[in-house]
Amino acid sequence: MNNNSLFDKIKKGVGATVVEQLLNTTVQLVQVPIFLMSWGKVIYGEWLLIYTIPSLLSISDFGFSKAAINLMTLYYSKEDIDSFKKIFYNIRILNTLIALCLFLIIFISIQIFEEKTLFDSKSLSHLNGTKLMIICLVLYGLLNLQNALYFGVFFSTGKFSTSIYLNVILKLLEFLITIFLLYVLESAPRDIAIFLCLFAIVKTFFLIIYTKRKFVWLKVQHSLISKTIILDLAKPALGFMLFPLGNAIKLQLPITLIGMYLGPSSIVLFNTTRTLLNFISQILHIILRPFTPEITVAFGLNNIYSLRKLHIKISAFAIVTSFLLCMLLFFLFDTILQFWLNGKVEPDSGMLWILLISQFVGTISLVSSYFLYSFNKHFSISIIFLILTTGGLLITIPFIKMYGLIVICLGLCFIELTYSLFVFIKVVKLLGQGFFESMKEVFYDIIGLPSFILSIISNR
Repeated sequence: MNNNSLFDKIKKGVGATVVEQLLNTTVQLVQVPIFLMSWGKVIYGEWLLIYTIPSLLSISDFGFSKAAINLMTLYYSKEDIDSFKKIFYNIRILNTLIALCLFLIIFISIQIFEEKTLFDSKSLSHLNGTKLMIICLVLYGLLNLQNALYFGVFFSTGKFSTSIYLNVILKLLEFLITIFLLYVLESAPRDIAIFLCLFAIVKTFFLIIYTKRKFVWLKVQHSLISKTIILDLAKPALGFMLFPLGNAIKLQLPITLIGMYLGPSSIVLFNTTRTLLNFISQILHIILRPFTPEITVAFGLNNIYSLRKLHIKISAFAIVTSFLLCMLLFFLFDTILQFWLNGKVEPDSGMLWILLISQFVGTISLVSSYFLYSFNKHFSISIIFLILTTGGLLITIPFIKMYGLIVICLGLCFIELTYSLFVFIKVVKLLGQGFFESMKEVFYDIIGLPSFILSIISNR
């Protein structure tokens, strides 16, 4: 594998991912005050409640799109265009059928029941045209789900940065028009919902046309949907479904347990600390995400040597990056907390240490899981993750009152350590290596990382 060629691809991918992250952050920061200023706290709160619909629908493809995109990448690397088109066609039809069924179920439900009954009669008392808004946001969510497959075509054909930039441009356009409607035309929630639906329709047609023009060979064969293809993708698709469930438990269960046994003040301290430390994993995701197509391509070509090399070098780089970020946050944590919350939350050094260790240990599972995702070999680790997350937190219950937040943090640390070991061992076995052999290579690579980076830069 050519280091310079890979470095160029990763550099472009990281650049695109950084731009995407900056846009998402900007949208979150700018959108809230403008919505509040335009509608007020009550109406904006009701909008946030009804706007959960697209988020809830984001997993309604049951993970098939992600699994299909990995398989499409694999077939494209083998120049098996016929299999690529079969996967694309089958998942497009499957997603369309799922979307139609969901739309009909929701449409019939809001005809039978009062739409305010589906949420809460008091929660939507200030919104006009709620039924129309629900229909528009359902269509918006389902169409965006369909569009993910078209972005996946760019991703799977070696155009990772193009897929990200295309998504960023469309998202930015949607955001700017929304702000114009709110700030200049003073549009009501119903108007914004209608706009989002119309924009999603236009975006879908644009992506269909643009993809067909960009990939003229992507002419699907009009045949019946293949049960074999769907069944082959069912297992990895379910794996992709289980991870959000495990993450939701990992995110919410500690809050629930702390609220039950320690009270709201402890929730604020724990959640604030964890929110700041999540910055580390966000940085690592930005770095790791562009590697996924390269990993899938190497797997498709059965290039085990390149996969081993990638796994070792990415692990070494991620571990060093994670360690530096952990140290940075440790020394700056009190200052950041003081500046951010004006001293309203007092830091807990013991909890901070344990959560930092948990974040650092989790780097190993983060890197290795990216490899298993890219291979579509992640089903077993998704089950382990779900069991570990639930069990690891539940066993802390008898000790929470006696030892406080430290017990919850130790539970999270135990989850990360056990899961990291399991995932790392699974990957190295898949690549035909031993555990200690791989750990030794990672250690040596960490030592040689500065010279490796300098050699890449000097050769450019």
